[in-house]
Amino acid sequence: MVMASIHEQHGRLVKAVKLADVLDALHITAAAAADLTKANWKLFALIANVPTPSIEAQQAVVELLKARESMREWVARSVVNGLVAQRSAA
Repeated sequence: MVMASIHEQHGRLVKAVKLADVLDALHITAAAAADLTKANWKLFALIANVPTPSIEAQQAVVELLKARESMREWVARSVVNGLVAQRSAA
């Protein structure tokens, strides 16, 4: 029973990552992904070569996209802050 659950969770995560990769490559934000229709999810699943995602998998995709967006913001701030600090020291 536990192994089946682990395999299901793994499968859902793999599907979510593949879908997030496709949406991210197309510059679709987490906010936009949250508003996708069933037909949109079906199309993106076809592109990602995965089955049409369940509601849970869709939510996982949105969370992955949010995490990626947050990381990009953090990296951008870190680079800018680092450049400012380097210029101030020069």
